[in-house]
Formats: sequence, C-alpha cells, structure tokens
Amino acid sequence: MTWVLAVASLGIVFVVSACSTTQIVLPSSCLDKDTTCERNLNAQTLSAIGQEEAAVQLMCTDANVRDVMGDQCISTE
Repeated sequence: MTWVLAVASLGIVFVVSACSTTQIVLPSSCLDKDTTCERNLNAQTLSAIGQEEAAVQLMCTDANVRDVMGDQCISTE
C-alpha cells in the first residue's frame, strides 16, 4: 500500500510539474501608435498559436527584416 501511495504521489507531482513548465510570456501592450511594436506582438501571437508562416510573412512587411529573411518572405510584387 505504501508503494501505491508513493507512485500516486509521484504521478501527482509529475502532472503538476508538467503543467507548470511551459510558459509563454508576451508583453500585453505597446505605446500609443507604435506600429512596429504592434506588428511584433501580432507576429508573436501568431507564432504562439501555431501560425509560424503567417508570423514570418507579417514580419516580412518590414524591409529590414525582409532583407535578412530573404527567400522566406513571399514576394508581394
């Protein structure tokens, strides 16, 4: 019976620690009319919800990022 309690306790600790190991911390707001900050937050949100390609394309709207990303940015011309 002691063994079963130990296993059950380990299972509870494992579940609690497994649930608390992944944290996504994103800033919640930008300064008023800071379009660069808003774009970056939107890209972070897209990436966090599994929309990495959309996040990359959003970042590619910045010419400096587009130059660095190269072929990963879809040409809109």
